[in-house]
Amino acid sequence: MNLVLNAIDAMPEGGRATIRTWVDGARVRCAVSDTGVGMSDEVRRRALQPFFTTKGPKRTGLGLSVAYGAVQRYGGALEIDSVPERGTTVTISLPVAVLRSDGEGDLESAAVPAAG
Repeated sequence: MNLVLNAIDAMPEGGRATIRTWVDGARVRCAVSDTGVGMSDEVRRRALQPFFTTKGPKRTGLGLSVAYGAVQRYGGALEIDSVPERGTTVTISLPVAVLRSDGEGDLESAAVPAAG
């Protein structure tokens, strides 16, 4: 949800937000893209740091860092691609859960290193 809200915030004059999901081998991926203001290289480098924000004092700067932490806890990765004035794509990658005989998911048996 944080990724979608960030995409909306990045388009104060309107634009297009796109959510894509797909399977890539033993990983599932989700990309949230926007046609908004984009990020400079400096902002992109700092974007996952807790309490870093470009949105002013009314924001906590925790959205991306919390998302990043959650994705990492489950063996995933989070990548940010951004071009100033053209938009941003944040892609998360998580291991596919393997169903056990009791029908429950087991992420540990499915964990594989992130590609790239």
